[in-house]
Amino acid sequence: MNLESRYTIPSTVLLQCIDDETLLFNSSNELFFALNEMGAVMWEMMSKSHSLQEIFDEMVELFEVDNSVLSNDIIAFANTLAEQGLLSFETKV
Repeated sequence: MNLESRYTIPSTVLLQCIDDETLLFNSSNELFFALNEMGAVMWEMMSKSHSLQEIFDEMVELFEVDNSVLSNDIIAFANTLAEQGLLSFETKV
């Protein structure tokens, strides 16, 4: 996986905000996933985009952070979401 990776959010994933907490629920495996504040920002961007590069481009404009750190953080977050069934990545053939 890299910034060029494209993804979709499965239709089984639901978002719920309770007080200051953002939760994702995957109805296919019945698992909840809590997001911290930065995770919630990334998820919001992910819900409007389809590539990690688009997320990176938007976040680099909003936050003062080293590009390689931001890139690694986005990829790590996306990997974690994919492992939980919250994102599906396209495979290139």
